[in-house]
Amino acid sequence: MKGEQVYASINQVDQESGRARRGRNAIGGGGGGSSAPAAPTTGSVKFTNSSTLYAIDEAYLALPSDTTWGAQRNSSAIATGASWTLSGITPATYDSAITSYGNVSNYYAYSYGIAVTAGSTYTLTASNTSYTGTLVVNNNNATNSITALYVSATALGGGANVLSTPIAPNTSRNIVNIPSGSYFVRAVHGGVNRDNSGVSIASHSWTGITYN
Repeated sequence: MKGEQVYASINQVDQESGRARRGRNAIGGGGGGSSAPAAPTTGSVKFTNSSTLYAIDEAYLALPSDTTWGAQRNSSAIATGASWTLSGITPATYDSAITSYGNVSNYYAYSYGIAVTAGSTYTLTASNTSYTGTLVVNNNNATNSITALYVSATALGGGANVLSTPIAPNTSRNIVNIPSGSYFVRAVHGGVNRDNSGVSIASHSWTGITYN
């Protein structure tokens, strides 16, 4: 599902204006004039990867009203220091998401309110610090499940339970798509609240918590 939270991890850069050249009719007796070129009807979005560490493996563009990100737009990864332009876009306001593959999980970055206009290119730039991070929760207890988990930037137990199902004994779960920052984490483990404060989540990396 397309995320509702605005993380705005991709830096939005001003549009690069593109103007159609204005044609001039030839002047002189008997000379046929050249017609002006047709005005452009579509725009472009340029994905620039300024990261020195991570490729952009998947790029998406969708309307704000879309409920999913739809099909992947790029056919190959955008390497570090490279860029790729998606052309032929109908003028409108769009949202964008990118995915970068990692060893433990995938990492994501988002941009919202991208105004695509005819004849112009809108540039999005991703850096080393653009991405979300992952919390790896290890349940090393042989008996008790973790039945609820709360990850909040403001208070212990804040927000909604992020688990769709309990974390069974002797298993782990990756909690993905967390913006970089410091968090309070509360696990309900065997009916008891297990609290951690100051849990750091960094861009394109994972942080582990173990419950015994």
